[in-house]
Amino acid sequence: MEGEVKEAFFNRPHLVDSVPAFLGMETFTDADDPTIFYLVTRWTDIDSFRTWHGSADHRLSHKFIPKGLKLDPAFTKVTILDRLAEPGRLPEFEEVVADSLLPIAKYLDQTSNLNFIVLSAEGNILVCNKVLLERFQKTMEELSGLNISEFLTDESSAFLLRQIQDPANAPPNEGLLLNFVDVHQHPFTLECSLDIRPDGVMIMGAPPLDKELGLQDELISLNNQFSVLIRENERQSKALKKAHEELEKLHADLNHSHWHLKKIQEVLPICSVCHKVETRNGEWESLIKYFKENSDFLTHSYCDECTLIALAEVEEFKRKRAEIAREAENESMDCWQHRLTYGPFL
Repeated sequence: MEGEVKEAFFNRPHLVDSVPAFLGMETFTDADDPTIFYLVTRWTDIDSFRTWHGSADHRLSHKFIPKGLKLDPAFTKVTILDRLAEPGRLPEFEEVVADSLLPIAKYLDQTSNLNFIVLSAEGNILVCNKVLLERFQKTMEELSGLNISEFLTDESSAFLLRQIQDPANAPPNEGLLLNFVDVHQHPFTLECSLDIRPDGVMIMGAPPLDKELGLQDELISLNNQFSVLIRENERQSKALKKAHEELEKLHADLNHSHWHLKKIQEVLPICSVCHKVETRNGEWESLIKYFKENSDFLTHSYCDECTLIALAEVEEFKRKRAEIAREAENESMDCWQHRLTYGPFL
C-alpha cells in the first residue's frame, strides 16, 4: 500500500504546521524497500515534540492513514536525535536559516520584491512564487512544465543554458542580469543569483538597485506632491470658509435691505410739508438720509437736467481758469518789458 501512503502524506492536514515549536518535516522512503517510510520532523525542543505527540491534533492527523493499512511494530518507532552542538558556540547562519524554512518559504511566496523560481535540469519550470505568477498571468498548474526560455529574451535564454550546461566554467552565479518578458511581452530585468545542481537550477532575483532607487525617488516625489496638495487643499478650505462667511454677511445685509423695501412697499409715513419720513424707531429724518442708511442698492448719478447743469458749470470753470491764466501771462510779459526798458539805467 505504499502508493496510498504516499498520497496520504501529500494530502496531510498540516495540523502540526501551526505549532510554534515545529520547525519542519520531510518524508523519505528506503531506497532498497519502498514500503519503509521515514518521517523526519524538526523541533525546537524535546518537550514540545512530546506534547504534540500526545495531543488530540496528532491523533486526528492519524485518521488520514489509509484504511486497511497495518503497521509493523518492529519498524513503527520514534527515534529522538540531538543536533551536534558545542556549548557556548554561536550557531552558524545556515543552521538558523534551516530552522526558519517555514517562515522563509511563506515570505518567498508572498513578497513582491524577490522573485523565486526552480527549474529542472532541462530548464522546465517546477515551481515559482506568486510575484512571477502575476507577471506571467498564469497559475502554477499552467506554468509547471513550461520551459523557462519562453519567458526570457533570446540572449538571456542562451546565457542561462550555457550556465546550466557548463557550471564549472561559468562566471560567478551572483549579480547576474537576466532579462525576462511578462505576459504583454514587456521586458523586465532581474539581478539574479543561481544555484546550479545536478537535478536543476534555483533562481532568485530582484530588480536592479538603481531601478529600485529610482522608484524610491519617485515615491518621495509623489509624497512631496501629496503634501503640496494637502497644503493647497487647506488653503482653499480656508478661502472657501472666508468666502462662505462673507456670503452669509451679504445674505444678512440683503435680508435687512429686503425688510426695508418690504416696509416701503407696505407703508412709509412721509410728512406732506417737509417730506421727512418716520423710521421704525419713531424718529423723523430726511428721505435721502433714510435711503442712504437703509438701502444697499442706491448709488450716485446725475439726471438729464442736472447733467446739463454740471457740464455748464465745468465749462464755466474751464473758461475762468483760462482767463486767469491769460491775465497772469500778460502781467508777466509787462514785467519783462519794463525790465528791458529801464534795466540799463538801474
